[in-house]
Amino acid sequence: MALMSKLQASYLAGLIDGEGYIGILQTKRGNKAEWHSLREFIYQPVLKVCMTNEALIRWIYDSFGGTFETRKAHHNAKESYGWMCRKAQVREFLRYLHPYLRVKKRQAEVIFRFPTLKAGDKVSDEVYKKREMLCNEIRCLNKVGSLRD
Repeated sequence: MALMSKLQASYLAGLIDGEGYIGILQTKRGNKAEWHSLREFIYQPVLKVCMTNEALIRWIYDSFGGTFETRKAHHNAKESYGWMCRKAQVREFLRYLHPYLRVKKRQAEVIFRFPTLKAGDKVSDEVYKKREMLCNEIRCLNKVGSLRD
């Protein structure tokens, strides 16, 4: 990931606070041999921004990597664009944004506590339970219409 200036970090923090999502994906394990876990779920941090302004989403993607997607228009919804990063890149990205986040600061702090492993390491019972607990914690923080302290 490219370095970002304080101005870029503060702008992106506002964008994430308003239009973004910071969470932990809980994915059914499936049959992928490369996953080093026999557990039911795989947990991974994710950071997303979706909106109808393609130029802004492309700027984030071109500047900082991650993935870019287009969602086709349907019914009354316009075509929209999304940027996403996953795994270790989320933590790295949020380190820049954390001082400027207001609405999603607690979600970023949950991601900082997410245990990471080296490539090829097996997920221990302790790590799995902590990831599951953090996934539930961040879901509560992201619940729409919930009261937040």
